[in-house]
Amino acid sequence: MACICDRPKLADNVAKSDFVAEVVLNKIHQDSNSEYYHISEVEIINLYKGDSISSIYIRTALNTSCSFLPGENSRWLIFARKVNDKLSFGYCSGSKLITRNRWSNSPKANLSYWNSVSRRVEWLKQMHAIGYESTNEFGLNVSIDKRSFNNLRGSQGKQFDFSTFEFEIDTDMNVTNVITIKEFSKRSLARKTMKIVEETRRASSNKTNRIPKPTKVTLNLFYYEEDEDSESFISVYDL
Repeated sequence: MACICDRPKLADNVAKSDFVAEVVLNKIHQDSNSEYYHISEVEIINLYKGDSISSIYIRTALNTSCSFLPGENSRWLIFARKVNDKLSFGYCSGSKLITRNRWSNSPKANLSYWNSVSRRVEWLKQMHAIGYESTNEFGLNVSIDKRSFNNLRGSQGKQFDFSTFEFEIDTDMNVTNVITIKEFSKRSLARKTMKIVEETRRASSNKTNRIPKPTKVTLNLFYYEEDEDSESFISVYDL
């Protein structure tokens, strides 16, 4: 049976992570107290969230469908959480190996993978530079009309560009205000996406119709350049 993971949006994954960083995993060894974990020495390259560390637990879960054992001296973009006082990451954490050569003899797949990792890193760097930390305390989804993005297909933009918005939500999950954290570099694209965002009225949840207190939710819009297979487009997902 295959390992099945939830795939949260980038801002949501950062919000629920205790540690986010680009690191090099150096020496890795089995945790003597648990067959499900290994421990790695860590060299931090760029720290985006959390405290500096020298080691981290890897939930390797060997001999299961979610087994995961990174190579020593590999570079990773890590999203880690603290569970039972163990700061760890694993197969379903959303962490990414940072490499241009993920697969042999697959230049197209490698380029797509590298762009995907680079898009995440670019967003993290820019948010860290302005001191912004994403938020989504209750795991809400902002009900933006994604069909509106069809009119933006083929728009001109900048590689790895994005817009980031913060939605203020009341206890009935109505959108009461929208704050622009960062807009698209192309002014015409920024105006068009802002109009779509301003028409967003609701947030939603699979668990409840009300939340105990007002909250804020971070939402990204990512620009994807045209390629040989498709024209440019906008998406809420970091593909």
